Amino acid sequence: MMRERPSRRFWHTVSYVGKIINDYDGKQMFVAAIGAYHKGLLGNVLDKSYDNVVAIDIDAQRTYLESRGMDTSEIIC
Repeated sequence: MMRERPSRRFWHTVSYVGKIINDYDGKQMFVAAIGAYHKGLLGNVLDKSYDNVVAIDIDAQRTYLESRGMDTSEIIC
């Protein structure tokens, strides 16, 4: 089955909000936004019987930060 590309009208409803700091609060806001988006898709696009979740992989975040030379000893998780 071939999927249609989103219409131009859709892209005009999406607005750029500017740069957002990639800190914990920003990541949690992103996770919450995806969760809200998932709720809107339940039943129509996403299967209600499936556990559709979004989360931050803490171990991957820690590994990434350490690879960039950041101290992660005070990260609590």
